[in-house]
Amino acid sequence: MIAQEIAVEVMMPCPGWRRDCADAASLADTAVRLTLESCAAPQGSVVDVTLTDDSAQQALNRIWRATDAPTNVLAFPAGSTVKIVNSDGILHNIHTYSTANPSFNMAQPKFKKVIEQKIDQPEVIKVTCDAHGWMHGWWVATDTPYYAVTDDKGNYSIANVPPGDYTVEVWQEKLGTDDQKVSVKDGTTATTNFSLKPKG
Repeated sequence: MIAQEIAVEVMMPCPGWRRDCADAASLADTAVRLTLESCAAPQGSVVDVTLTDDSAQQALNRIWRATDAPTNVLAFPAGSTVKIVNSDGILHNIHTYSTANPSFNMAQPKFKKVIEQKIDQPEVIKVTCDAHGWMHGWWVATDTPYYAVTDDKGNYSIANVPPGDYTVEVWQEKLGTDDQKVSVKDGTTATTNFSLKPKG
């Protein structure tokens, strides 16, 4: 049976799982094998399961995204070097899909804690992990130092923008882009509101 040919590795870095659910690892193993019974998973595959908690996820988000809330978007000015950190000790494979910058496809085993990749040109880059199909996100390399990632309610703010006339562009992975003109005056706050709708 396919599921029996799969190696399941369960890690529990947060002690609460062992304390509150002594058989968590066994339950996770069983759940994975039952799920894969109907899948044509290749022989010798390894499935990694990490049981964590909200505080650990928030800590990672604070470190790498400057916000407690989860997001699959990392924004930064073009010319920046992105540090890709393997913090869970599991084999990953970082794969980018881009046009203005060279794409790269690189394995990141547990002993290779950090991979650095410079992104020279502004563009939106899709990022996946070829080892884990559910891991995916986006890098947004901007042509300006003034940018923001929205919070879970869609709010954003951009500080220290000099007075002047600007075009504010927003992007969402499923809804595309939109833009508005805005004038920033000294000592005041300019406001823009966007309403993105599915195209077609």
